[in-house]
Amino acid sequence: MRQPNLPWFKEVIDVHQAPCVSIYMPMLRAAPPANENQRLFNELIDKVAAELASGYPKEVVEPLVNRITAEASGTDFWIGPRDGIAVFASSDYLRIVDLPSRPDARVDVADTFHVRPLITSMQADRRYHVLALTLRQAVLYEGNQYGVRRLATPGVPQDPHTVSKMRMSQEIDAASDIKTATTQYPQEGTIPAAVSEDLFLRAIDKAVWEQFSRDAKLPLVLMADENRSSAFRAISKNTYLLEQGSMVDPHHLAPERIHQETWKLIEPRFGAEAQDLVDQFQAARARKLGSDELAPVVEAAAVGRVDTLLIDANRQIPGRIEDSGDGATFQFKPAPAGDPRADDVLDDLAEMVLKTDGAVMILPPDLMPSDTGVAAIYRY
Repeated sequence: MRQPNLPWFKEVIDVHQAPCVSIYMPMLRAAPPANENQRLFNELIDKVAAELASGYPKEVVEPLVNRITAEASGTDFWIGPRDGIAVFASSDYLRIVDLPSRPDARVDVADTFHVRPLITSMQADRRYHVLALTLRQAVLYEGNQYGVRRLATPGVPQDPHTVSKMRMSQEIDAASDIKTATTQYPQEGTIPAAVSEDLFLRAIDKAVWEQFSRDAKLPLVLMADENRSSAFRAISKNTYLLEQGSMVDPHHLAPERIHQETWKLIEPRFGAEAQDLVDQFQAARARKLGSDELAPVVEAAAVGRVDTLLIDANRQIPGRIEDSGDGATFQFKPAPAGDPRADDVLDDLAEMVLKTDGAVMILPPDLMPSDTGVAAIYRY
């Protein structure tokens, strides 16, 4: 199973053969509660079978239910450090994804997969990197709102001695040299006995960028004493390095303390991000480049005009987004009462925006700039 990411996510929001079953399930981490995880999963599968039976024939229901249960039949499936899983299943598609946060247990059966809880989970996973730096060591951590974990860093020099064995110039020819530093020796007699702090820090900076920051695109918090911090910032070219870091010396600090010191720097950034989007929407609406009315937002999303979509986390609007008949315009159709195949229009709207490379942000009601459930910023 894979963590949610954009390339994988595009598979989920692609067109699939209905019915599309979406299951969200919280997980208990320790091995003893594995039976409890299995029990809850069985309850959710029973609910899936009941919802499918209300709208589809037996020859559709049984193969789909059996396909899901077979994927999770092994006892080892229920043991592991996971906070939740999401299951997406149809006759032509099946994926089970580990979630970085605990979702509410729920089942949805519709013509498309229900992805809003997945977006929320991805959005809530406030990941960042920590570079804990001392004179003799560089350690990289990945953190989120729950804690930090030390990363394996075979490409990052752990001490000046490693750097001394690298075949490189003052400009650091290749951080990848570090991976094979123990076998890379220049001509006999040219191995330096010591490496300057400047060269050590340059090697670290380049390696962290090449091996982690460039692809992960996560905020990087520097944790070092005042001298190391100043020296590293003077040479760093990492565009994800935050201006504000922790001046606490990380030497011998427990991961819990490292998280405590760095999360207080990261947390305000995410609240500010939401407020910034709200401010952008209000400015765009004043210029007629934004709307909080569902019908025009649906029309704009259908033609790729929506750059950013804000959705109320607590709102659901049952219905469908349908082609108006001309192949060029779409409209919102409320669902008849009790329609078992009705979709959540806000969920479908989010998919439309994401398919055209727009951004979607799920916000709590108190942060939403409207009471309609949506707010869209247009591209043009």
